[in-house]
Amino acid sequence: MNGEGNTEKLTYKQKRFVQEYCTNPENWLDEEKAYRAAYGGGKHAKKSAKTLMEKPEIRKAVADCLAEAQDGRDLRNRHVILHVLETIIRTNPADLFTDDGSLRPVSSLGERAHCIASVIPGAGGKAVGTLVPKIKAIELYAKYLNLVRTEAPQVNILPVVEVVPKSGSAEEWNGESGGQ
Repeated sequence: MNGEGNTEKLTYKQKRFVQEYCTNPENWLDEEKAYRAAYGGGKHAKKSAKTLMEKPEIRKAVADCLAEAQDGRDLRNRHVILHVLETIIRTNPADLFTDDGSLRPVSSLGERAHCIASVIPGAGGKAVGTLVPKIKAIELYAKYLNLVRTEAPQVNILPVVEVVPKSGSAEEWNGESGGQ
């Protein structure tokens, strides 16, 4: 669908409208701006855009395009989150501090700055930093990879089909008889 949603039955300008409405950050979810971008504007752009959005095929194409765009955003966001977790896991905390124990300038840390939870000004103009808990990042990453189960495993228990009444004595119940 290439960012246009389900557009087989749409005209070129209708496809352009859907694309502008769903993917262009300047026109995103703004009917009038998307209409002006696709059709060139005019004094009746607001009314024409509203009429266009009432068409079932346009609504379907917009819904498809937004769902496709959201899937792409979700995939990109998942990649970013995993990259941040990997950075936290792989960073040696000693690389974040100078020899005297103060925090290196955050601007010099690059991606390793993700490891810092907070920065507090310290004595003598030196910054003191607290780090993101590495074990929490490892835990989240392991859960994502399904290496850790958050639920107890289910144990299959055979159901009781029937309870047959027996004598009240323990010996008879266990098959022991006094006369044998």
